[in-house]
Amino acid sequence: IRSSLFELAEERYDGVFANHAIDDVVLYEYCHRTGVSFESLYNDARLYRDTWLEIERDMSWMPEFLNRLAIRLASLLTPGGILVLSDNQSFSHQALKLTCVTGIVRYAQGYIRKRLVAQGLESGEAGIPQRMRTDRFVVQKDDVIVFERPQ
Repeated sequence: IRSSLFELAEERYDGVFANHAIDDVVLYEYCHRTGVSFESLYNDARLYRDTWLEIERDMSWMPEFLNRLAIRLASLLTPGGILVLSDNQSFSHQALKLTCVTGIVRYAQGYIRKRLVAQGLESGEAGIPQRMRTDRFVVQKDDVIVFERPQ
């Protein structure tokens, strides 16, 4: 489905799984608010880098957005439904030396976790391994959000 998370039909799902969701939605929301073309970021490494640096300089808009995001994510789950969001450092972030993205994502993850609990969801993060490695990348426990809507 090609749609904004906020424009999806009011359906509920047994599972919502996303990789690099938080960094992408933060970047998309920033572009929406400022008029920067989201698509152009992926064709211009300098613009991509400068946009992340600008987000790092002013994150005052993020709490309101992250609250809306958490409410929306929680609303998508059926009773017993599971939410899994993974946001490990991407190859592009490494190549462009964008260490700030990890800090921004960690801030967003912390905020989203608190808001998901406020929405009545329960953390399932105790069962996540400390580190998951493949030959291509490493995912740390802190990179993953796992929550479940109680039955």
